[in-house]
Formats: sequence, C-alpha cells, structure tokens
Amino acid sequence: MDEVGSLYEANHLAQAYNSLLDRHQELEDELRRTAEMDSLTDMPNRYCYHEFLKNVEITNSPACVFLFDINDLKYTNDTFGHAQGDELIKRASQCIKECFRYEEKRNCYRIGGDEFVAIIDEKIDPKEYVIKFNEAMKNHDVSVAIGYAYTDDVSKIGYEKLFMIADTEMYKNKGRIKN
Repeated sequence: MDEVGSLYEANHLAQAYNSLLDRHQELEDELRRTAEMDSLTDMPNRYCYHEFLKNVEITNSPACVFLFDINDLKYTNDTFGHAQGDELIKRASQCIKECFRYEEKRNCYRIGGDEFVAIIDEKIDPKEYVIKFNEAMKNHDVSVAIGYAYTDDVSKIGYEKLFMIADTEMYKNKGRIKN
C-alpha cells in the first residue's frame, strides 16, 4: 500500500511539474511576443528590426528596403481622435502586409508611430511593388509616403545604407504628396 501511495504521489508530482513547465513556456512565449510584436498592427516592432540588422547574413545577393510614413496621422489624431488614428495605422499596415509578402516572409516591421519598413531580399522590380502598394492604398483609403532603395549586391552597400537612401526617397515622396 505504501508503494502504491508513493507511486501515486510521484505521478501526481510529475504531472504538476510538467504542468508548471508548460505554463512557464506559455508565459515565456507570451512575453517574447509582447516584447517583439506591435500589438496594434500585429507586425514585428523596432526591436525585431534591429535584431534583423544585427543578425542578417550579408551576402552578395539582391535586396530592397522600402520605407513608409503615414500621411496626416497627426491631423487625424488631432481632428478625429486617436481611435481614428489607430484605424489609419491599421489600414496602412494591412496595405504593407498585403503588398510586401508579409505572411510568407515576415519581413515587415513597424519601427515608429507611423513608420514602417519592408525588406525583400531577392531580385525584384521595386516599381512593381510601388504600383501594387498605390492600388492597395486606394482600396484601404489611406495615404502613405513610400521610398525605396534597391541593390543587386547588398554586401557592397549594407542594409543600413539602403535604409538611409530609402528614407531620403520617402521624404521626397512625402514632399510631392503634400505639394
């Protein structure tokens, strides 16, 4: 009888321990998701983008960085409230995810309040992506400035330089939109 009781207690203890391990893993996963994902857009955040830059293997392959900035977000927030501003951010993020193969590659990030970046690491025609994005903006009733920088060999220029070029192009696009 003592042996049966001891086995029962050991089994019960093992089950409790396994349950605690499972719960610990669930909490760890939730914490990681909270730290790495933007809750409004369900996109990886600035931290993940910086981790990408730190860990990406720079090869002599093509790459394109697209940078986005939502137009008139401050006006929307000030005039219609932050709930409407949040809706604008969600619509813009949806356009980006649809057009830049987010579901396939998880290559899009929200890096600021109204700033996003998408990275395509293969040979593409960036203009085709811009055309597709412009159409998606119409469908989602949102205006977003976009800039991009493309190279056939990312090892010669690097992602950070591509980002800076895309940023300059995005602000040129923003200026053209405002005028």
